[in-house]
Order: sequence, then structure tokens, then C-alpha cells
Amino acid sequence: MRSSTFLSQMKDWGNTMYASEQNIAGIIARGPDRRSTLAAAWMSWGAATGAQDIFEASYKYFKEVIGTIQADGHISSVISKRWTSTVPAQNRLRYTNMVIGYAVMAAETAENMNVPDYELKNARGQNLRDAIRWLLSSAMDENHTANSPDNQDLTFAYRVKSTGAMNISWAEAYRARFPNDKINELIVHFLEETNSSYYSSAGAYGAHYGGYTTCFFKPVKEIIAY
Repeated sequence: MRSSTFLSQMKDWGNTMYASEQNIAGIIARGPDRRSTLAAAWMSWGAATGAQDIFEASYKYFKEVIGTIQADGHISSVISKRWTSTVPAQNRLRYTNMVIGYAVMAAETAENMNVPDYELKNARGQNLRDAIRWLLSSAMDENHTANSPDNQDLTFAYRVKSTGAMNISWAEAYRARFPNDKINELIVHFLEETNSSYYSSAGAYGAHYGGYTTCFFKPVKEIIAY
């Protein structure tokens, strides 16, 4: 067991990093991908260390990401001309997935802190669940949508393991939280039906989501069944 001194030092290290980051927050928080990343990281840190101020300050990034979800569920800042001037059009779904993946991790932390999470609605009445449905439906639709042209890079949807955040391993958390959501049929399709390695290598893995999300979120009785 780690000594209280070690844990105190670790906490000081994290808090110092958080404080130093605030000096450039305006730069690193540009774009929904960065806001989503910051929300996932610092909401988790604040919750784990009991730093309510850090949690609350970081929760605003989560709310800002939710604020970009449009009426049909797409995330506007990813589709916007400003974004696509630097990101190839075929990567729109891939980057949307990255934004959603971190937002799901943030939502799981929010759930444990008893603040609005998946169900938090923006001014248009949309929430994170709407964005998840849009993303997976668009990835499954051969014609995609008006906001996501053909020739999309869909490797993220079929990749069981990722050393970063470019797969849908985050979906294990979602379907464990909402087992009766119809969109889970698409999650099963992408993660399991098209990937034999899902069953042979301990399930889905996303390094930026903490590792083997299947082990973290899937009910134990289902894991044992493998």
C-alpha cells in the first residue's frame, strides 16, 4: 500500500500540472476535441482527489461540448468550414468519434458525482446520447449524411484496439449504462460481429480511456462467459 506521503506528493503533482495549464487554457481549449479531452482528464482528477473546484471548473468544458451538438445530433464545430479547412472531409466522423469518446469518459465521472451527464441537454434540446446515435448511425449508413460525405475513414468504428482514442472502445461504458438503448445493436455490430479479436484478446482497448474498457464496464458474468 502506498504511503500517505506518496499519495500527497502525487496529488500535489497533479494539482500543480492543472494550475500551470490554466495559464494557456485559452489556447489548449480550442475546438471540441480539446474541450472534451480536458473535461475527461480534469473532471476525473477532481473527482478522484476530492478537488471539487477542479471538477467544477472542468465540467464547464463538458457543457461546452454538449452545446455544439446540433438538432440532428452532429457536432457543429467538427463539421464547420473552419475545422474542415485543416481536417480532411473524410475524417469528420473519425474526429467526431474522438470528441464523443472523451465526452463519454467525462459523463461517467459526472454520473459518479451526481451532476447532469448523458442527459444534459443544450439549448436545442440535444444531449450526448443524441450525438452518439448520430455518429454510429452515420458510420453504418453507406450514404452517410448531408454533413458527412462519402469516402469517410471508418477504421475507427471497426478497430478493437487503439493506442490512442481512435476507436469506439468508449462504447463499452455507454452500453453498460444504457443496456436497452437500440443503438447498442450498432455497437455490437462494430465491436463484436465484425471483430473476432474482440473475443480472443480481452475485448476492446483504448489507451486514452484507461485500457481495456470491456473489463472496466462490461458485467462480470458476461466477461466470464468469454
